[in-house]
Amino acid sequence: MIKRVLGVLLAALVLLLPASAVLGAGSGGPQVEEAHFIISPGNTGLTITEFLSFNNPDSKPYSGGAVADPSGKKRTAWLIPLPGGYRNLQVNGLENSDYAGVPDGIQVYKAIASGKSTFSFSYTLPVSGLPAAVSKKIPFTTQQFFVIAPVSAFSVKADVLQDEGQVNFNNNTYEQLWGGNLAAGTVVNITVDQPQAQTTPSNNQLARGFDVKLHPAGHVKLFMTDPLVYTNPHLWAAYLFIMLGLGIAAAILWYRGRFGHEEEEPQADSGAGDDQLFLRLKAKQDLLLQRIKSLDDRFAAGQMSEQEYRESREKYKQLLVQVKLQLRELA
Repeated sequence: MIKRVLGVLLAALVLLLPASAVLGAGSGGPQVEEAHFIISPGNTGLTITEFLSFNNPDSKPYSGGAVADPSGKKRTAWLIPLPGGYRNLQVNGLENSDYAGVPDGIQVYKAIASGKSTFSFSYTLPVSGLPAAVSKKIPFTTQQFFVIAPVSAFSVKADVLQDEGQVNFNNNTYEQLWGGNLAAGTVVNITVDQPQAQTTPSNNQLARGFDVKLHPAGHVKLFMTDPLVYTNPHLWAAYLFIMLGLGIAAAILWYRGRFGHEEEEPQADSGAGDDQLFLRLKAKQDLLLQRIKSLDDRFAAGQMSEQEYRESREKYKQLLVQVKLQLRELA
């Protein structure tokens, strides 16, 4: 089996659903094509970000069932269950009147539209220490389910998911778990533990150091000693050139500002730039999902070989992971 890729950013969709809002495990209605559950360290515990990519094949929107909202009023809603004790809920793309946080999770009063749509939110999960256990119950049939965590902060395992190794994004390394075709009602038990020990240089490297041929003997001796043997001497040179370049740039800016040779340009609205970037990333995400769906259809119709299908799908999946992680940073 080829290595599946995230996505950007832990499991998906948890705890018990009230009977009035539960989706029947074998019923029709929307499905989740991809769910990404990204865990990262927070000030008071775990920070969780979830991305859901829905596909509603019905011709009319899915509204869910009858529930009592926090004020006791009867409403029609569908529910995403969350771990008990969650805090600081933030939902993207919905008005405050479209949802409410309840002890079981999120009551969503806005229907899931026909066709494809996305939904994302984040929250804080307080934990007293590691290892921490998180139980997740999946409310919709889910085709692809990913758990993602930075290896520098955590080590994660789950009983119904398999380890898919590590991926790199923006100079960070993430551990990923994956599960496919999970039925509604599936409970995913996740263990979040201390990060695994990082590999240290071998004795041979400690004795040898990095290759510093053609450098003065004094430099070679210096970088053969502990702790500098853990570093690449050429990086120090790169840092030096960078600092010199920054110093020159600062001097030029000071000179222009002091003598007024260049008018100060109006500053761009960073908020507007973020909004435009978010829209571009959302459009790119939708395009990648469409291309993956097109690949699936062509492969099912026998229009391409299995090797070509898997290689193309893996490429699109890697791009999709990067987009989702960028969206998480903007959320």
